[in-house]
Amino acid sequence: MKTELHPAEVLDAYLHVCTDSAAFVDQFVGLAGELEIRGPVLDCAVGTGFGTIELLKLGHSIVCSDGSAEMLKRFSANSDAAGVPAKPLLLRWNELAHAFPQVFELILCRGNSLAYADAGDSRVDDPSDFTSLVEHLSGMYGAIKPGGYLFVDFPVEEGSEEVSVRRSVRTGALDDARPVEVVEVIEANRHSGQRVWSVAMTISESEYTFERVSRILGAEQLTVALLEAGFSEVRRVNDSGIRDHYGSFVAVRSATTTG
Repeated sequence: MKTELHPAEVLDAYLHVCTDSAAFVDQFVGLAGELEIRGPVLDCAVGTGFGTIELLKLGHSIVCSDGSAEMLKRFSANSDAAGVPAKPLLLRWNELAHAFPQVFELILCRGNSLAYADAGDSRVDDPSDFTSLVEHLSGMYGAIKPGGYLFVDFPVEEGSEEVSVRRSVRTGALDDARPVEVVEVIEANRHSGQRVWSVAMTISESEYTFERVSRILGAEQLTVALLEAGFSEVRRVNDSGIRDHYGSFVAVRSATTTG
């Protein structure tokens, strides 16, 4: 009898096959060393805990939050199974400044989470309107200590094609040896400003599909939004090969700001 998996478990399987958790760990350790992070760190888009749980196992102190209760249920199950039980917080990004006023030296927002701010599974109401994105970034900004940092990543769509399509097929196995095949198609339409991510997965004999639509978020657009939210500087950092089409950026909160 086949057992259907919860969507959060399907996402876990996808990440297990398609994303390099060791590269994420290496990126965080290198970045924390480079920025001389000594104080508290927040992962505000922790999801199911991919990568972050490995950091917790290594002894790093990270507060974990997410805006999805279902993802946090899976995170708790994963962290318990890994022997590092954590108490994640259900918080939207625009709530962070109120919950943690100027608390963190570093906030992580990874996994292309920013591009999905206020986006539904099937459409983005107005991809050219970044008002809500700035609101969420402002919430992160308010939770960062003066002199602290925000780390973000997102797909960097290269080239000038009106429509670009990237298709990939990956195979692997879960820890319990179940085989997994992932067929992934990413279509970026510059005219509509939307990016469609479609995934078809086979886990053992069960098939799963999902599709999500997000806005196309370029480096220039992100920089403008970060500066509008209050950050004083934005710079690109080493992406460590976590995903071959991702770019990684650090935004700096000025040490002289108090608002």
